[in-house]
Amino acid sequence: FKAPMLIWFGAAAVSFASFIFVEKRAADPILPLSLFSNRTFVIQNLAAALVSGFLIGVDVYIPMWMQGLKGLKAAMGGFAITPMSLTWIVGSFIAGQMLLKRPVKTILTTSLTIVSLSAFILVLLPITTPFYVFLLVTALIGLGMGLTITTTTVTVQNVVPKNQIGVATSVNTLFRILGQTIMVSLYGIILNHKMAEQLTVHQSTGVESNMMNELINPLTAVHLDPNLLPTLRGILYDGIHNVFFYGFMTVLLALIFNQFAKKEEII
Repeated sequence: FKAPMLIWFGAAAVSFASFIFVEKRAADPILPLSLFSNRTFVIQNLAAALVSGFLIGVDVYIPMWMQGLKGLKAAMGGFAITPMSLTWIVGSFIAGQMLLKRPVKTILTTSLTIVSLSAFILVLLPITTPFYVFLLVTALIGLGMGLTITTTTVTVQNVVPKNQIGVATSVNTLFRILGQTIMVSLYGIILNHKMAEQLTVHQSTGVESNMMNELINPLTAVHLDPNLLPTLRGILYDGIHNVFFYGFMTVLLALIFNQFAKKEEII
């Protein structure tokens, strides 16, 4: 577990250092580094990256929970996160109204608190959680995400010179994509590591790693030994639970970063 993480972080650090080296010497840089001298710009983009990292975990692992732990079809796994798309619109509308009346730091604190609360609920959910609870939780996530992403996007567009609005918007999108790319990789490592630990513990019961792949697919899960299903689902639950815990920590980190913003800096 540690070796892949170190290799991954090492490669990322080298790539980032190379990018900075080239951009600082470019006559017409793709990413003007002067943008990052603005504290508000940096904090808003970091917040967007971190919550997007949490979001990809929700998009991937709630459907996996539905299929692997509840034995539902893939369509139901997708339906479990559908409320998020609907309440996201509501959150975006509310953010637009709040931006006219409240400091950005206050709005982002509110939105990140909502996302943190929903992430914490995911951490606490037992394996027997009913389907409708996930509908409620993803609805809450969508509300918080709509508030957060709208606020960060509009803010980075308003704290830079007019001739850099396009670049600022692209940077914000880049940070969100990077947040998702990095975190989905880390979640995969976390999930596999936890399941490998549990498979070793339960090796004497006859469970094998290939059974986990069959468990996640409802079409192949029916061919598994019914006596092993509780153990296999327990292993998968521990892995997904671990992913949600780190997702919660990611959002909490965004909330902490936001506290370093200047409250008087408003749109």
